Parts: sequence; C-alpha cells; structure tokens
Amino acid sequence: PSPEHIGEMLTEVFVKKRRLDKKFVEHYNEIYFLMHNILHGSIKSIRGKEVDDHIAKVEEFEKEMRRITTRLIEEEKIIRIQEKK
Repeated sequence: PSPEHIGEMLTEVFVKKRRLDKKFVEHYNEIYFLMHNILHGSIKSIRGKEVDDHIAKVEEFEKEMRRITTRLIEEEKIIRIQEKK
C-alpha cells in the first residue's frame, strides 16, 4: 500500500481488532502529513522541540509495531521465512 493508505489499514487490521491503540494511527498520520508538507514546501522550518517530539512518537510507534509483529509470529499468524541450507 502507498503511505497515505497505511493509517486506514492500521485501523482496519489492528485497531478494530484491539491489537493497536488508535493513538499510534494518529502518530503515523501526523508524521506522514508532516513529511508530505515538508516535501511539498508547505512547511519550510520546524523547531527542535517539535523534531524531538516527533522522534519520540516515531520510536514509540516502531516499538509497538515490533511488539505486534513478534506476537503475530509467535501466534503463527504470519509466515516465517526460513533460509534454504
């Protein structure tokens, strides 16, 4: 999926099944739109404090997605790829 659809997909796949708090979807969307606006020139500067806040949200989001992925692997809901010897 393209980045603009990931927030919707996170909601459908994880939030509605109570595997992910909706705040993480909000974090994702906030960062996505920030990046989009920077790339398209709508935002020309950002304060250091804001950068720190965004970095903290990204790290929290990444940690939560790792937790979910680990749990899904343990429950064998996603396929494990094994290397051929």
